[in-house]
Amino acid sequence: MSGENLAADTIEVTIDGVFTTHHTFRAESSVLGELTVPAFSRDATFQAVDGQALTVHSTSWRGSRYELCAGEDVLAATKPRGAFRQPIDIEHRGGLYSAVPAGAFRQGWFLVDAAGSEILSYQPRGAFRRGAYLEVLDTAQMELIVLFYYLVFQRKREEAAATGAGASN
Repeated sequence: MSGENLAADTIEVTIDGVFTTHHTFRAESSVLGELTVPAFSRDATFQAVDGQALTVHSTSWRGSRYELCAGEDVLAATKPRGAFRQPIDIEHRGGLYSAVPAGAFRQGWFLVDAAGSEILSYQPRGAFRRGAYLEVLDTAQMELIVLFYYLVFQRKREEAAATGAGASN
């Protein structure tokens, strides 16, 4: 499933767990897979319902660069342009993409291709509901959807940690 294209669908991602979190990807009434983010780790694994497993792991000590792998094969690599609400560049199977924030004070993000066309949108589920809605605006492979979601999830965790650290000073 992770290599297949999904088109014109909304994926709801729900989160269970406190330390180690489990992110369930659902389209309409079917589960697509689950992303597990272990506590105190910058790595994650996605298990698709068809059995295919993907791993996202940090390739830098600060954790700002990631690779998406299927077994030993690297499918995608990321390169952030800066901290917090700055775009993140993604090279996926020879294509170039960017995860970009929707605006300075909005919570959404978009995945755009090299031509600037929006492929995916990310919107939080709500103030008191963990997770997100991912709207597939154009065809996208599940592996790219998972990586985009994970990058935004990690960026939001970093922002929350920085805000908490700033508030304690």
